[in-house]
Amino acid sequence: MLSYQEHYAQYLGYNSNQTGNLIVCHSSVRDKLETQRKPLLLSFLTRQQVVISASTDLLGKVRRMAVTLSRKKMAPAAWFKTVDDLIYNEFKLYQIDHYIRMTIDQNDIIKSRKCEQAVRALGLADKKTIFGKGLLLQRGKKFQDHFWEQNKRYIKEGRCFGVVRKGQILSRAAVEPIECGAGNIAVATDASHRKKGYGKMVVSAAVNWCFEHDILPIYYVKSDNIASIALARSLGFKLKNKEIIVSHWPGDAWEKY
Repeated sequence: MLSYQEHYAQYLGYNSNQTGNLIVCHSSVRDKLETQRKPLLLSFLTRQQVVISASTDLLGKVRRMAVTLSRKKMAPAAWFKTVDDLIYNEFKLYQIDHYIRMTIDQNDIIKSRKCEQAVRALGLADKKTIFGKGLLLQRGKKFQDHFWEQNKRYIKEGRCFGVVRKGQILSRAAVEPIECGAGNIAVATDASHRKKGYGKMVVSAAVNWCFEHDILPIYYVKSDNIASIALARSLGFKLKNKEIIVSHWPGDAWEKY
């Protein structure tokens, strides 16, 4: 299994031996398009060093911007505004957010006191349960088929876990996507069943799956999602990096998805 430093260098596309206050690099991850892409990521490695990972189409513009900004010491809030102005001139359908990236060592997992036997891997036979009774069923067949195709692969591979009672998923966690030797753990708990430990249970199952498959667990969450961050820390996750990330919907992707 890759170390966090090895994974993160690959993910950003930079050489971990590089020096300087500001490093601009390219990663193929930034060019990747599914329902959206993430063409720009700023990572605050330390208080003195910032890495900007850019897509192919933004790389030249970011490098020109960096010539000026590398001479300045800027707080994340100032970086946010600068990047927002740059991206606005390039795209209109985009979002910019503050995130934090966390990970956990295998020896640091804090076991949930609640019975983890309530958690199980969700399979393709759980399609109706996964669809549930919510907004998804109000959509047309084409959208539902697209949703299922987007989720079917990781469900089939056994990396989606849930607490299921009476045909309802109370909480669910999935390892998706897997990039550069690490798996992002996404969790969602039904609003009426929060603060009962279910989220912690399903995330714990996802973490165990990662270690069993030599995948580095990553918990990637918006910096203002206090409840989710507390959940991760309660299991032993530790903060690694603060980031600013741009999400972009090219062309008519907004209408399509």
